[in-house]
Amino acid sequence: MQKRIVYLLTFLLLLSLASATVLDDLEDFKNSVGLTEPLIVVLVRVALLLLLTFILFEILSHVGLSQGTSGAVAFILALISTVFIPGSVILAISTTYGTLFALILLMIPILALLFLVYVVIPGNNLGWRILRIILIILVLGLLIAGKMWVNTL
Repeated sequence: MQKRIVYLLTFLLLLSLASATVLDDLEDFKNSVGLTEPLIVVLVRVALLLLLTFILFEILSHVGLSQGTSGAVAFILALISTVFIPGSVILAISTTYGTLFALILLMIPILALLFLVYVVIPGNNLGWRILRIILIILVLGLLIAGKMWVNTL
């Protein structure tokens, strides 16, 4: 089990190191091809194209079309849909989902600490009470930092 965790952490570390290089290469490619949209819009368009293609493929294959026909129709409909979405709409959607995801990530440690304080920590002796107070102060600090971050949006 520990080997799997080590492999996973190694993979995530290598992925994070490689992502900066890949994004730089994509930016160079975008400049050489002459794309005028920001790179994030291009990447979201590709991700949306893939997502819509697979969703439409599943829907069409359950309707009764063959796999080849379903794939072709799904790809064409997804391509038409993603090409004609304005870049400003894609940026607005990306910003909204990014903010939502960041807020969820901010709430995970807060909820985990509150769960730890009110459910996991046993007993009522002095040591556990002091630990609870420290954890509640940490939660309060996270909430204040989160409020300041949200106000900057």
